[in-house]
Amino acid sequence: MIVRLFSWLSQHRLLKQTKWRHKRLPLLKEIIVNLRLQVKWQKLVLQRYLRSPASQSSEAATASTLVISSVVSSESATVSTSATNSETSNSTVATPAKLTNSTDVPSPTLKVQPKTFIDVSSHNGEISVDDYRALARQGVGGVVVKLTEDTWYNNPKAPSQVRNAQIAGLQVSTYHFSRYTTEEEARAEARFYIQAAQKLNLPKSTVMVNDFEDSKMLYNINRNTQAWVNEMRKHGYNNLMFYTSASWLEENNLGYRDPVSTSQFGIENFWVAQYPSSTLTATSAKNMCFNAKTGAWQFSATANLLPGKHVFDHSVDYRLYRTVSPQMPVLRLMPLKAI
Repeated sequence: MIVRLFSWLSQHRLLKQTKWRHKRLPLLKEIIVNLRLQVKWQKLVLQRYLRSPASQSSEAATASTLVISSVVSSESATVSTSATNSETSNSTVATPAKLTNSTDVPSPTLKVQPKTFIDVSSHNGEISVDDYRALARQGVGGVVVKLTEDTWYNNPKAPSQVRNAQIAGLQVSTYHFSRYTTEEEARAEARFYIQAAQKLNLPKSTVMVNDFEDSKMLYNINRNTQAWVNEMRKHGYNNLMFYTSASWLEENNLGYRDPVSTSQFGIENFWVAQYPSSTLTATSAKNMCFNAKTGAWQFSATANLLPGKHVFDHSVDYRLYRTVSPQMPVLRLMPLKAI
């Protein structure tokens, strides 16, 4: 009971640090979901340490320590909530949108580890070419840069954040923080986002992410988002993805369904935020494979990848790096279903 209380209190502190103050589950449901995820995390930790014969003598003590120190959260989301107060954080396509670059050549029998990527906004400030290269040495293959929000805000740091990442050789993608509540507003926000991308001379093949976190958007979110998609397609932007919390999706690992239609937009086109542990590393996240049916999983909003710099949102990219075998081809994007 003491361990569970400590876990819940730690989780509560983590949620207070994120941008999702407006989205809280009822306390009872939150505790139940957390306990379920905690059991799953404990099993994963034990399995990991039981694989190595050399670790068997100390596996019980090690696993117990890790389980006690893990803090389980049922849902979260990041990137940003407002540029003024808390910002941080397809028509058929021949190949899947990818958020990272790779020189790996998959073998027919080799399970290729996914790479990771970060997302940045004006709160991350100036990120130099050397900074990006230091991130690349840690396995970061790409960056998703915030360009716009609503129809009035442009990230003033975006030009340098994009340019320096390109020089460093990282895959550059972008995101727009959405606020629309009607179809017309959705189309207007899409056009505003496109204008910002054009000013930076980004190709139309760039991955363009629709980030929706504002709870005011939930009513008619699928119809309005389809209007956003159609407007993006009309202007030739087909590499589209969607970022949100796991708790907003109709298909998730939380045991209940929420309104965002993964069947309409394709589960593999979603980049999902969910933080099972406040101390989760990139290596552990890759091994856990949470939300592995999606395009990407954001596992941390507090990754200290560059000491002395603002912390980063850190994600695993599933889209391109899946197990490849003669029986299982690399996943292709499904076309978005019209409504």
